[in-house]
Amino acid sequence: MISESSIEEGIVSLEVAVTKHLEGKDAWNEWMGEDFIDTAEVPMLTIDGNFRGHCFDGFIFKCNVTIGDRVQHPTFVGAVFHESLTAAPTTFGTTSFDFQKATFFGEVSFCRKIGTLNLANTMCHSSLNFMLNNTMNTLILKKSTLHKGLTIDSLKISNDLEASEIDCIGSFSFNKSTVGGNCNFTKSTFSQPVFVYANTFDEMVSFGNCTFHGTAQFLSCSYAQTVHFENSRFDKVPEFFQSNISPESVAGIVVKYSRNPKRYKWIFYRASRFEDAQAYRQLKQMAVTRQDHAAEQRYFAQEMRAKRWHEETHIANLSINYLYEMVSNYGQSILRPFILLWAVVFLHTNLYLQTSPINNWTLAFYYSLSNSLPFGSLTRRSQSLYEQLYPKGIEACPEQLTLFYTTIGFNGFFGFVFLFLIGLGLRNQFRL
Repeated sequence: MISESSIEEGIVSLEVAVTKHLEGKDAWNEWMGEDFIDTAEVPMLTIDGNFRGHCFDGFIFKCNVTIGDRVQHPTFVGAVFHESLTAAPTTFGTTSFDFQKATFFGEVSFCRKIGTLNLANTMCHSSLNFMLNNTMNTLILKKSTLHKGLTIDSLKISNDLEASEIDCIGSFSFNKSTVGGNCNFTKSTFSQPVFVYANTFDEMVSFGNCTFHGTAQFLSCSYAQTVHFENSRFDKVPEFFQSNISPESVAGIVVKYSRNPKRYKWIFYRASRFEDAQAYRQLKQMAVTRQDHAAEQRYFAQEMRAKRWHEETHIANLSINYLYEMVSNYGQSILRPFILLWAVVFLHTNLYLQTSPINNWTLAFYYSLSNSLPFGSLTRRSQSLYEQLYPKGIEACPEQLTLFYTTIGFNGFFGFVFLFLIGLGLRNQFRL
């Protein structure tokens, strides 16, 4: 049953709250369990300078909490907030907060000047927001789990932003902010879109060994020193447009090719977005600059796939694009054209046997091989092989003329094409 002295008109009695706080964590949590159930509306508690010690470690809050004026360096280690938490604006200087291992079920907002904000190892089930024009010295989010994501907008951090090993299940938005010290997101996981826009970083920035499951956009950012993305994995191609990122910063990243979920026919997929081709093109140019030939070829192939149905819509260009991928993986495969070359040789061997009056498989095979190879000693024997297969000449069999000339034409054409693709694959593989 709700105590009339505890809650009046939706406001938690400050006198009762201070008394329970002095009695300790167990008394406070028992009070919350008894007086804050089945309330018609969620009550509001304001924590201000009347609370002595400002230690709320392990406390449970089943009401909306506002941290008001004259609260210096409160600690909420292991605390549980079932409703919203707001650090309200204050004129009482800079305050540091310690929320290590805390759990938040309601919305969390900070809109005041803060010294050090420690949210390490926290579990946040609602959105975590840092309001406009807020300032703080240090922000710590290490090993936190953010179910509804993280929003940092127009925030000024004088020192470091430590957010390594976070699990950001919701979207991540980091805009128009300044970080004066190191910015560390190493080994973090981002399950939804990441949007980093127009930020200024004065020291080192690290997104190394991160996993990005959604889109990742790092746009119009300024990096005074090095930014690292080494060994990070992207399920969709990242964008770094209008940012001064060095080519070495993205060395070693792994980028998957993301398809549109709509299937057209067989392998006829669209890329996820129109911008994907340009993003792959940027990564390719970075690979060229740092002379990473393997990455250059990989991004070139992904760029070619992403252009289909977006930048390339003409049926002729699309057909060539698909064929180029199927027969050689855009010049990266040696095995595919090698197998296809031998398939051409054996196919045309059977066709020559159909037009020749002499049923000699060996002669037909070598004649097909000589027409597929436009160089070498076997090519010089082509006329001799022809005379053995057709002793009286092909003109002696006029009903076979069309098939013979069609066969020899395709034999030479496809032999040249697949030899060229084998050479291209060797060049790309070994940079000959």
